[in-house]
Amino acid sequence: MKGTWPPKGHLPTTGPVDTVDLYYMPVVGQLLRRRASWLESVLTGRPPDTLLEVGYGSGILQPMLARHAKPLYGIDIHPYASEVADRLSDLGITTRLVNGDGQHLPFATASFGTVVMVSTLSFIPDPAAALREAKRVLRPGGRLVALVPRMVPAADRMWGRLSRRNAEEEFGTGRQQVAGAIAAELPVTRRQRRPYALPPGLAPYELVVADKPVELRRIPRE
Repeated sequence: MKGTWPPKGHLPTTGPVDTVDLYYMPVVGQLLRRRASWLESVLTGRPPDTLLEVGYGSGILQPMLARHAKPLYGIDIHPYASEVADRLSDLGITTRLVNGDGQHLPFATASFGTVVMVSTLSFIPDPAAALREAKRVLRPGGRLVALVPRMVPAADRMWGRLSRRNAEEEFGTGRQQVAGAIAAELPVTRRQRRPYALPPGLAPYELVVADKPVELRRIPRE
């Protein structure tokens, strides 16, 4: 995806779970960068619309998301919204970034055509509340896209060797909570492991797509 990635070091590291530096490492960086193509596979073909990224972190995915947004928004709990927005502006990316909590989105109901969450739900104390909020701010016909880490021991071991991070320590019980939240809040979804070419016992991610039903208005009888 040529032209998508900012120069190494241009975006700030915004917290201990921010993986921006890993995007530029061999092997593990290739896996992280592939996440953008998985998102594009379910965003391409839809007209650009108001798009919210919940948990934008360093803003590493904002340049790609900008191609599918009109306009682009982001929310995260860290206090670096202005710095990230300025760094993205240097690259020609216009975005509206705010400080806030994914469990209590400061946006009106039916504000967005698309909501994107990438490895975000596992770090939110109540992922079910975050999903309910995402559904609330989506317009009818809007699309929720979530990329979530799967509970795969072999993938965790590989991640640890490549990234020098411990998946169990990073996620805690977050992945179990996310699995239950998705089952409860998104009963009608498309769910696919990623990378799809890997067997279920190795694929580290799941791509979850849910479209908000369009409300049908009753036409009164004459």
